[in-house]
Amino acid sequence: MPSRSIDDFCHLPRDLAPGSIGADVHCLQRLLVREKFLKRGARADGRYDANTRDAVIAWATANKWANVSGSVDAAMRRAYGEVRDGRGRDDDRTTDRPVGLED
Repeated sequence: MPSRSIDDFCHLPRDLAPGSIGADVHCLQRLLVREKFLKRGARADGRYDANTRDAVIAWATANKWANVSGSVDAAMRRAYGEVRDGRGRDDDRTTDRPVGLED
């Protein structure tokens, strides 16, 4: 198995769906090309189009993730490993106490 570098991973800080535009979409598309989910000839141009949606469905299905809608939501980002350890604001975990207080 080839080793992975930090450049092999994307930071996906927001929900993505058809119509989304940005650097995070571009990174996702590059990942989908590397993993052979984005169809040959599709461009990684930062625009979440039908080809990207289809590739995300294939990616989610291959990874046995629950969301196969073609969008990237918080649950998928957690599954991908980007939203964890309290780094994401849309994390399902909440705390009633400031971090670092012990009983």
